[in-house]
Amino acid sequence: SLAGAIKFEMKREIGLARHVLADCALLRKEYSVSFESYKTALEAVMQAKDYGQAVAELQGIAMSLAGIARLNDALVLNGAVMAMYEQFGFDVALGPAFWAHCIEENIGKANQEVGAELAKQYEAEGRDMGFDKAAEYALNLELD
Repeated sequence: SLAGAIKFEMKREIGLARHVLADCALLRKEYSVSFESYKTALEAVMQAKDYGQAVAELQGIAMSLAGIARLNDALVLNGAVMAMYEQFGFDVALGPAFWAHCIEENIGKANQEVGAELAKQYEAEGRDMGFDKAAEYALNLELD
């Protein structure tokens, strides 16, 4: 579906196809690959003005960053995502089971590694960002 979406310049569908590829990489713990795929998906869905899907891409980026030990960036973005989920009334527990598992595995691990106090500080920073700033933050991140 990605090739067809690219051929017909269907931004939302490009984003969704890239998201699925990123999910597969995340589940295989290929965090650099998932990071780049979620970031590409974010660019596409932002161009399509699908902001609901953009929030999922931000969370995927956060989980990928946690997987490669970019813990502060991961937790800041996750804080922004949690604020958006609360604003939209979205409950992660009602989403796909693998997504909740990946959040727990990656973001949960990041929280444990930095400690509760620092994790709260990073989350608060992300919560204060708002959607536009969080998207810009994510799109400007580069892997070393």
